[in-house]
Amino acid sequence: MANNAFGIDLGTNNIKIYNRNDDNIMIEKNMIAIENKNTLFAYGNSAFEMYEKAPSNIHIFLSAFQWCDRGYQKYGDAGKVFYR
Repeated sequence: MANNAFGIDLGTNNIKIYNRNDDNIMIEKNMIAIENKNTLFAYGNSAFEMYEKAPSNIHIFLSAFQWCDRGYQKYGDAGKVFYR
């Protein structure tokens, strides 16, 4: 019987996810990009690449958890992706 096991490290700058089956660690930046105050545009390394280069309608949050704490009330439904 195969069972999947994952380990998650919710760090400040990076999120690390370990998959025991593949013996692989995936590392993503803990950042999100929100477009027009209500749409999740990018997350992780993709959002990091946009940092300080994004147009004015895209806001980059340095921590996805900062978004959950503060941004959800300010920007609306785009924050719901982290509550699922």
